[in-house]
Amino acid sequence: INIDRMVANLMQGVALTFTAVICDALPTFTAQVGTTGVALSVDDVYDGVFTLNSALNSGPYTAVLSPVQWNHFQSSLRSEVGSAQFLPATNDTLASHGPGYRGAWMGVDFYVADAVDTSGAGDDQGGIFTSGAIAYGMANVSAMAGQIPPSNLIVDAGDLVVELDRTASDGASAAYATIIMGVIVADQARGCEILSSAT
Repeated sequence: INIDRMVANLMQGVALTFTAVICDALPTFTAQVGTTGVALSVDDVYDGVFTLNSALNSGPYTAVLSPVQWNHFQSSLRSEVGSAQFLPATNDTLASHGPGYRGAWMGVDFYVADAVDTSGAGDDQGGIFTSGAIAYGMANVSAMAGQIPPSNLIVDAGDLVVELDRTASDGASAAYATIIMGVIVADQARGCEILSSAT
């Protein structure tokens, strides 16, 4: 058993859980751009930026889109002309922005996540927001570390506890990561839902 690899996989799982919870918050923005049943376009992204600008926000802005929304946006972007240039992700920007980062356009950093919600009407519910729109909190779970046998405690990082569980009779080992977190829309004026067709 490679404990380091197992812990790295758990940490990646925590990051994916965090992404999913943040994506769950995007449809709760009261401002909305895009049209149900219609592919995302450059105009929809402009509308999102204009909505944030009208609420007196300043950039940088962040957009989180589903893979389908991203493909529709790229398709729409291909027909654009003028000085607005898309800056694709490079190795350096991926290192600083993390996985899912696709690049920047018009002061908006774009991320793609398959955790973006799809409405019952078949629309993806991405979002565009600025700093302060979404807040999160994490509880200190270190107190539970005292209930874990010391030989089973792999990581105690305050907000994250990783413990090993071994069942010798089954020949099975497992590691469990525990976090307690919450995400909310902290300021409705700082974000906007981007609604568009999921197909």
